Amino acid sequence: MSHHKPIGSHQPTVAYEGHKDVVSSVTFSPDSKSIASASWDKTIRIWDTHSSAPIGEPLKGHADLIYSASYSPLGDVVASGSRDHTIRLWDAATGQQIGEPLKGHTGAVNSVAFSPNGNSIATGSEDKTIRLWDVAKRNQTSKPFKGPTSCVRSLAFSPDGTHITSGTIDAAVCVWNVERGVMVIGPLTGHAYSAESVIFSLDGSRIISGSSDKSLILWDGRSGKIIGKPYEGHTDVVSRHR
Repeated sequence: MSHHKPIGSHQPTVAYEGHKDVVSSVTFSPDSKSIASASWDKTIRIWDTHSSAPIGEPLKGHADLIYSASYSPLGDVVASGSRDHTIRLWDAATGQQIGEPLKGHTGAVNSVAFSPNGNSIATGSEDKTIRLWDVAKRNQTSKPFKGPTSCVRSLAFSPDGTHITSGTIDAAVCVWNVERGVMVIGPLTGHAYSAESVIFSLDGSRIISGSSDKSLILWDGRSGKIIGKPYEGHTDVVSRHR
């Protein structure tokens, strides 16, 4: 069910309702015609942004809470990561699961992201690793990325697909070289608590991170230096901006 509200200052225009527990992640399709939402109720739902109605039945398959969902660049596939340690791929049009779950992580999968060309998926986990997966072959393309940091809470590709930025539960922000699988910047410190969300600017020159310390920090994507002062004003955790 959805409720439409008049457009106005600080007023939502539509409320999408249907999940039975916390909605942990939302993502627009590339054409902005649909939204995928992941929930602790172990389902993913696809919503039509024009009618605000759910498209089809909830996507079911995960055995535990779902923490993250991401559309492929073409919008035909949705990837999800769960506390059940797996990643699942879904046909965005039919809602059917594509093949078997991707397995390898030994902890909850907190974040999933498609590469800009759609050929790979990066996943971040409580097992302190980042893993890369070949979408077509459905296998890992390299050894897990490991660094001097803890549980990976968030990650994102650079616009050109050559780097990944990650945020960890110990408040660190890192930048990784995708081809070499090594950390090239960081761990960057500035947050007081967990870096719950990270993303590159459209030109790849900046990184913004959101944290449990209620702030956002803007970083130089090449030097790792903090730009200006932290953005403060939220009264609780800053998470999952995309």
